[in-house]
Amino acid sequence: MVEIIKKMSMEARTALYLAIAENSFKSLFNVNQNDEQYRDVRQALDKCWCWVEKGNVPAIDLYKLIDSPESDGVYEYGMAEQEYRKKVMWYNIADAIAYTIWQAFNKENVKYLPQIIGGIDEEDFKDYIKDVVVITMTYTSEKRLKNILQQENFLEGIYVDNDYV
Repeated sequence: MVEIIKKMSMEARTALYLAIAENSFKSLFNVNQNDEQYRDVRQALDKCWCWVEKGNVPAIDLYKLIDSPESDGVYEYGMAEQEYRKKVMWYNIADAIAYTIWQAFNKENVKYLPQIIGGIDEEDFKDYIKDVVVITMTYTSEKRLKNILQQENFLEGIYVDNDYV
C-alpha cells in the first residue's frame, strides 16, 4: 500500500486524506446540521475539495479556515472536545485540512509557512495512512481497499499489481 501512495499525485494524496476526514465529519455531525461547528467544518472541507478539484483556492484563504480571528477553527474545536473518540475525529479532520493547506502553499512555492503548517510533511501523511490501512485491514482486504481507491480515481495513472490503472 505504501508503494501505491508514493506513486499518487499530490492531489490524489490530498483527496485520500480528505476522504478519510469526511468519514470523521459524518460521524461527528450525524444529527445536527444547523450547528455553527458543522457549518465551519463543512465550509473548510468544501474549500479543500475545491482546491483539490480545481486548484482555484489560494493557500492563504484555506489557511484562514483553521487560524483566523473570526472563527475558532477546527483545531480549537478538537481541543475543546472532552470525549476521546470525538477528539480523535476532530484532529483527523483538522490534520486533513492542514495537509491540504500545506500542499497549497507548496504548490504556490511559498517559502515561509505559518507555524501551524510548517511542521507538516509527507512522512506524517504516510504514517497516518499506514495506520488507517492497518485499521481498515481488520474489516477488508488490501485488494478491496485498492479497488475502492481505483473506483474513486485516487489511483488513476499508476501501476497496481502489474496493472495500469
